[in-house]
Amino acid sequence: MRPQFELWFPTTHPLRDLASDIASLNQTTAVQHGLWTAKPSPWNLVCNGEVAGWTPSKRIGLVSWITRKRSMPSQHGYSGQRWGLSLLFDPFVDATLWAYGGGHGAGSTPRAFSGTRVLVLTDYSPIKDVLSDAARMHPLDYGEAGVLELLNANRTLQTTGYNIVKWVTQQNAIASVRKALAQDRDYVRKQFAQHSILIWNFFPFQRGGSCCQGTPGLPCMKNDLWLRLCHDYLDRFLRAVSATEVIWAVNKAVRCGLVASSNRAVSPARHPYAWSSRDQMPTL
Repeated sequence: MRPQFELWFPTTHPLRDLASDIASLNQTTAVQHGLWTAKPSPWNLVCNGEVAGWTPSKRIGLVSWITRKRSMPSQHGYSGQRWGLSLLFDPFVDATLWAYGGGHGAGSTPRAFSGTRVLVLTDYSPIKDVLSDAARMHPLDYGEAGVLELLNANRTLQTTGYNIVKWVTQQNAIASVRKALAQDRDYVRKQFAQHSILIWNFFPFQRGGSCCQGTPGLPCMKNDLWLRLCHDYLDRFLRAVSATEVIWAVNKAVRCGLVASSNRAVSPARHPYAWSSRDQMPTL
């Protein structure tokens, strides 16, 4: 799967360029854009897996994390020097890119982006969960294992993952999804592809600490510099995947922060997309 992503998204592709910009954001720039107003501080590990320029914290065992990365072969995605930890962004985003592209074997040509529908979540996961997942998945390729966890509706998925899978398959219970997967192991992947659904996390970093709800570990909502930065990332992603619909599913705190933002960053009138909210999730 990783070699296929490298073929699909070479250095000249706008999505690889976006991933590189997110991964190479150093701590000085992060501070300037208000990311360090988060308590606990966020982390920049999944997208390309780079740690240089971000102050290590003993509280999350980053030293052992770096050791693990350096001891793993690059094909397992732990080198962080070229393509990095995840396949491209984070496992949720990568899973939908894989599904949309066709999810075929080596040498296949991906489906061209056209008329995609992008589900925008708040963030992927707090850093504690990322570290726990990496340890649990070892010695597998973290990026590939994370993708398959969503597409296979594994029992290790958390609530958000289950809700996404149930929504895209239009099933009321995860047991029904697993029953369908028993008949067709590509069932979930095909549903994402059929409905042209992609995922993007508005805050494309790992929030600090261990809380995955509310605002802990996210920057201050009164600082719109980070909101503008993240909206720029979102806008680049939408354009790169030729999005025609955006389904806004960020949490209430981030939504209120965006509404209060001085530049009205996500006003639907400023974008050529149809906008929905998580309170009005469209029927697929």
